[in-house]
Amino acid sequence: MHILALSTFGERCGIATYNDALVHAIRNKGHSVDIHPVDVATARKLSPRQLPYCFDSFEAKLAGCDALIIQHEYGLFGGRFPSGVAQKVFAHVMKSVVAANKPTAIIFHSEPRTSRRFLSKKRHYWKRIRTLINENPRIFTVVHGETARQQYLEAGLSEQAIWATRHPLPEPHKIRKKKSSAGDVTLTIFGFIAKYKGYDEILAALDLLPGKYRLLIAGGEHPGNTLDDTYRRLQEAQDPRIEITGWLEEEDIPAIMERTDIVLAPYHENGPAGSGAVTWGICHGRPIIASRTITFREIQEEAGCFELVPPKDPKALAEAIEKVATDKTLQKQLAENALAYAGNHSWTAMAEGLLGRLGGS
Repeated sequence: MHILALSTFGERCGIATYNDALVHAIRNKGHSVDIHPVDVATARKLSPRQLPYCFDSFEAKLAGCDALIIQHEYGLFGGRFPSGVAQKVFAHVMKSVVAANKPTAIIFHSEPRTSRRFLSKKRHYWKRIRTLINENPRIFTVVHGETARQQYLEAGLSEQAIWATRHPLPEPHKIRKKKSSAGDVTLTIFGFIAKYKGYDEILAALDLLPGKYRLLIAGGEHPGNTLDDTYRRLQEAQDPRIEITGWLEEEDIPAIMERTDIVLAPYHENGPAGSGAVTWGICHGRPIIASRTITFREIQEEAGCFELVPPKDPKALAEAIEKVATDKTLQKQLAENALAYAGNHSWTAMAEGLLGRLGGS
């Protein structure tokens, strides 16, 4: 098949990284993929009235492909505006997709955003979107996890229109022995810096721990998240226990893992439905401490690869860090469970499942 994929591309963002990994796995199966890039920087300069025209060139390509993959995140369609505008723009795009009548996978990376208010524009456009999906058997959606599936069912998508799968992971890596760092315990958190990842709780937990505990932030500031001041506050604090690497390429990850004792993911409940950043800790077999959020609870039920703590609880986080850091047996068990989970949910498996539903298996 010749597949057209709508996604950010060549940008430092999780959607672009996700799409690149998926496209690579699909191409390895012998199919061709043309990526139509979403220019988020340009979109953020446009008015709500101008935004739908950003997708004219994408719509012009629909006739020349056999199938479609659409990466959906509200910021890709709404520019700098709220999700109601993104719903309106996506409804416009979906009208053209339906007219093209091609097998289509829409990968939802966030929860459905609608409204109970009768006159809400968000409610109006989401109703239009879900109707277009439900009434077209050639269109299906992809969500990560059972909770996300239930959310979209409650928002009105039909059972037949949803494929719920796990967030795919890179192939498992051989566990590398940590390089010595004079007795320090390195706690690593991956991805863009954002408040929902629990940075305030991590800093409070550090204050409760001995000085040997250090925080390695394997990521940097999100260029599109201008309202979040977490990165600025970290920079201004100039804490000698904290190191910020900035954006990392995939080939940089093994070196970071060689410095890492424990991976942290103390996310808040308002985070995304999946976490690509956490997958690095899983596939490299490092013990992970995560919040007891919906997403991580689902993974834990299957894999047992986390030490879970309540969200927004620095004391519990500090206690879990000391527990994992001092229990070699627990470290080994979490690492082995993580690698087994990674082997069961690879990008190759994701590509195979997607292609089968698109008719290209």
